[in-house]
Amino acid sequence: MFAFSQSDGTDLRGETWVELFPWLDTYESAAAARLEALVPEVADWWVSDSPRDTCTDASMDSLVESLGQLVARNHRSVPFGEIAPTLDAGIGLAALHLPPRAETVVRRLGTRDFVTTLMSANVETLFTLRGTSLETVQQISAGIVGAAIRIDPERGTAPEQEGDNPAVTQLVDDLRFLARWRRLRDRLDTPLIEVEIEDDAPEGVQDAASRVSAVTARDLDILVEANPIDEIENLVEQLDERESIVLRDHLMAADPVTMGELSARLHVTKSRAGTLVAAVKERFATVCGFDTAAGGLLASIRTEIAPITPLVRLLALHPVLDRAVPSLGVPLWLVLDRLDDFFEVTEGWAAAPDVHAAKGRTIVMLEQFESDNGAVALSTVARSLNLAPDEARAWIEFCEIPIVDGHALLMTRRPEDHIAGILDAASRSLTTDEVMDHLDTNRSRGSVERILNDDDRVTRDESGRWRLRDDVPGEIGEQRRFTDVRRTRRLYRIDGTWCFRISVAADHLRGASLTVPAGVATAFGCRPGTVHELPSPLGPQTLRWTAASPTSGTIRRFLTELDSRPGDVVILTCSESEGFGVRRAAAVADTDDPLRRALALVGHPAPTDLAEDRLATVLAQAAGLPPATKPRRILSVYQSRDEAVARLLEEKWVVASR
Repeated sequence: MFAFSQSDGTDLRGETWVELFPWLDTYESAAAARLEALVPEVADWWVSDSPRDTCTDASMDSLVESLGQLVARNHRSVPFGEIAPTLDAGIGLAALHLPPRAETVVRRLGTRDFVTTLMSANVETLFTLRGTSLETVQQISAGIVGAAIRIDPERGTAPEQEGDNPAVTQLVDDLRFLARWRRLRDRLDTPLIEVEIEDDAPEGVQDAASRVSAVTARDLDILVEANPIDEIENLVEQLDERESIVLRDHLMAADPVTMGELSARLHVTKSRAGTLVAAVKERFATVCGFDTAAGGLLASIRTEIAPITPLVRLLALHPVLDRAVPSLGVPLWLVLDRLDDFFEVTEGWAAAPDVHAAKGRTIVMLEQFESDNGAVALSTVARSLNLAPDEARAWIEFCEIPIVDGHALLMTRRPEDHIAGILDAASRSLTTDEVMDHLDTNRSRGSVERILNDDDRVTRDESGRWRLRDDVPGEIGEQRRFTDVRRTRRLYRIDGTWCFRISVAADHLRGASLTVPAGVATAFGCRPGTVHELPSPLGPQTLRWTAASPTSGTIRRFLTELDSRPGDVVILTCSESEGFGVRRAAAVADTDDPLRRALALVGHPAPTDLAEDRLATVLAQAAGLPPATKPRRILSVYQSRDEAVARLLEEKWVVASR
């Protein structure tokens, strides 16, 4: 990219920013605050100053990068020729100073007059090109902005040589990147590229394909990984006295001092102590970039914690984790656990990114295997989580999920569902006392028998024992598992759009992939054993179902677009007309009708606009029920699949009926 730090301003244009980029004039009120923050020392800088003036008040590299991000985010349908109307479209592509990946994307527009063609395109056009990411589009947008503020953008650029191709540079860089990952994963002899060629292709072509397919990480000049302990030691040596106290007494201590005690030792306020703790963690984060030994180790560890693994297994795979960091006197795994939020170690379990999230992800992974009554065989649990049978049982117990006759029970919120799950798992008739033993409840015998008698799924045989009726499904079949998307928790259909609700986690904001239920993958068009791409306003979204559980690629770019924070509720959407998307759950007040609040949770974009007599109808249709379904039946369906929505419906319908 540009190196404006080397500029004295004489090569920059003297027109005001808004004359060079008319779209800046649309930024008013709250939107203007974003521009004001870019050059905080100068009020309305985009109206009053020129790039030549701004050069003395701000980092031009950062400013151009930020403006490129604004273009990619807020002006997607505007042709680049209107984004930068004063830029000469006849300049060479080198004048945009694009990195290889971004230049490769521009060249895919398919003409030698690259800048001319680019200026007639827009952000949306770029997202339709293969290999495009949000970062790449932002770089291209910034390249246009950077060129437009120079008097002579081609000055200092070398003439393009015939045969120069950034794709070659990109390919080599990417191969080295992949080779390092293979080294981290101890798969040095696995081919980096797979080439398919026709059987009757010329011998020379066949040989070339064979040579390319034979390239492995061993063949590339990849340096041996540095020692992560040395990186940590180097960081510790750079800490000042206060930071060292924070590290040793609060972050690394076996019995950490409280924030109040820490503030007393540092002779600062609790607020200042908290700031120091955050600063130490932030300094550590710089040591954990993927290009470092510690960061590479962490990334490799995350692939083994999916979402949970016993710590002893992790230590066996990566012995360096059990080695002590000399200056701290604790093993490396503890340092990584305490200073980073990539994973958490609790009671012998390594969870990613923490135990709470791992429990939630476990349930999501198991939902595709549950019976209609919420029972999942522990053998299935073990296969899905890549655990040994005894480890699977221990983890399910740790998650406080009931186990009956070798089955985990996922539907236990309502006592009737819990009992149906018990009978399903037992696969035999049970006495009332046996049901109560498994139920582990303080309910009276009479109360339990009333639940059994009132449940249409249950029948009593001649001996007085209880069992599921013969027409009630038990273990879910393979075909049903992959096709019955309507049973999937938190997945609904609104006006032809599939809507899946999630709560934003720190992992999502960091760029991790998502484990999604099988029903979601199926609804979004992905099938077992396949990789499926969906179009989106921010480039293709990839779904993979090549392992036991399907996953979605990162949604970080969508969350950045929404300014999302951990804990926010967002809706993943998929439709034939618009492809994939992520949007906030509709805003409703806590005082609004519970049915409208419920509709926001199932993904309706505007529940406050619906007529009162339509609320129950839309809730029914979202869950796959006929429009005229009675409230009691609607409530029953939501009780079995979405606790958050069920509570709201109970608030409206159960209380009102008393």
